[in-house]
Amino acid sequence: MNIRKTRKIKVIQFINGMNMGGAETLVKDYLLNIDKEKFDVTLLCYQRYHSPYDEIIAKEGIKAIYMCDDIPTWGKKGIVSKVVNHCAIYILARKYIRQLKPDVIHIHLLLNKYIMFAKPKKNTHIVYTQHFNIQRLLHANKSDLKCLRWIIKNYSTDLIALDDDMKNKMIQIFNTDSVHVLNNGIDIIKYQKRIDVNQKRKEIGIPDKAFVIVHVGRFSEIKNHDFIVDVFEKIKEKRSEAFLVLVGKGETESKIRQKLENKKLIEDVSILHDRIDVGEILKVANAGIFPSFSEGIPLTVIEMQVTGVPGIVSAEISEATKISNIIRYMDLKEPAERWAEALIEMADSDLPVIYNEIDKWDIRYIVKKLETLYLNGNLEDK
Repeated sequence: MNIRKTRKIKVIQFINGMNMGGAETLVKDYLLNIDKEKFDVTLLCYQRYHSPYDEIIAKEGIKAIYMCDDIPTWGKKGIVSKVVNHCAIYILARKYIRQLKPDVIHIHLLLNKYIMFAKPKKNTHIVYTQHFNIQRLLHANKSDLKCLRWIIKNYSTDLIALDDDMKNKMIQIFNTDSVHVLNNGIDIIKYQKRIDVNQKRKEIGIPDKAFVIVHVGRFSEIKNHDFIVDVFEKIKEKRSEAFLVLVGKGETESKIRQKLENKKLIEDVSILHDRIDVGEILKVANAGIFPSFSEGIPLTVIEMQVTGVPGIVSAEISEATKISNIIRYMDLKEPAERWAEALIEMADSDLPVIYNEIDKWDIRYIVKKLETLYLNGNLEDK
């Protein structure tokens, strides 16, 4: 498909809302870096989180629609409000998609049902990014899977996978060759910028000479914060000056706080919400930990390496995230004691960092590829 025209190409970036997760960070970077001379881009969300990302998008003058603003019952409790809200999102998604008449709709996360209901104009180019492990889509989100199959059948559709393994699985599942691997990107220049580490540590409230372990990710069961606490407890036994920084928020935060209280570790932990300075926070760490049960290609693992922070990540994470020699993958069946030893070993090794094709993870490179996909239905320019 080629929609190269003299006028600007109208694009909708469609996502639940701009909470500060990995998919949302990527969408924010797409919006900031896409060529505004060629593309007329609108952010379409059904939820407003009032996050720093919302503020950045507004400040940059990027068009954004939050459908919840049009629903008087949004945020109200009760079965009636729940039903009204549920139905209103479908109706509003159809309304705005038909009003905007986009050339391209880029879908993120599980929103295919709204596209199926909206039935955009027939020549709309649909792009869908699979942000998380494909097995979760197969087993837990069968209705959205069905809707995506309908979209593929009825529209010119390109699917974005995060690595070759995901691509091959998506080709089999959806019986289409229109699957492309596109890395999640970050602003490499920003993440490699030098900072005053001591000053940043003071700002966050980290004690002098602390041995700092960091984790960036929302508080949810899949991120495995329970295990992070167990590993930190073992590190603390070996390094009394150990300090843990957790960046994120979510539904399991209160449970994790309680566990830290019970283990008398809460005074040695800083929990930070809604940060736009993640790169600077990573720079204050001696090592990073990422023991998720399941992921797509987590940006945090890339960010850790680009900032020069050695880390241990779950073996469940794709080794496509290995862009340097300062990362190690470990099985979650290994005890917390072993993870603690490995983290200390990595932090103390003082390895010179060797990168592998780091430029291919730069957001500017990624966005250029994305622009070509929107125009040509392919990652290569024609």
